[in-house]
Amino acid sequence: MTLKEIDQTRKLLIDWYRRHHRQLPWRETEDPYRIWVSEVMLQQTQVQTVLPYYQKFLLDFPDVKQLADADLQKVLKVWEGLGYYARARNMHRSAKIIRKMMLFSNKRISQPQFQQVAFFFSRYSFIASSSTSPVFRFSRIA
Repeated sequence: MTLKEIDQTRKLLIDWYRRHHRQLPWRETEDPYRIWVSEVMLQQTQVQTVLPYYQKFLLDFPDVKQLADADLQKVLKVWEGLGYYARARNMHRSAKIIRKMMLFSNKRISQPQFQQVAFFFSRYSFIASSSTSPVFRFSRIA
């Protein structure tokens, strides 16, 4: 393909997406926590399955502090039925680390810090299971 053909194809795909994309709650937010929760839940799980779990999870754990402070058994109970429980355990462990970073820095966590911690634990769980690592899509964060 030539550069011109690549550019035309890119424009066609973007136009198609703008007309036909699904409205999903994690696409309507710039909150890195909510995006992170969706990314973890969507690993090896269909969107239709994730939607009710995503809403319930955010009601019980609306931010990283609530998740970090929660008992792991409660996190696993809310996750129940979604499968691949290592994702919930790793997300809970990550939230504890992010929470500590926020406490010690006395400010909001920056995008690179958040991405580094979230990606590390997500990638760790994928490496441990011999799968491919996910691609994180973060929009504007702190």
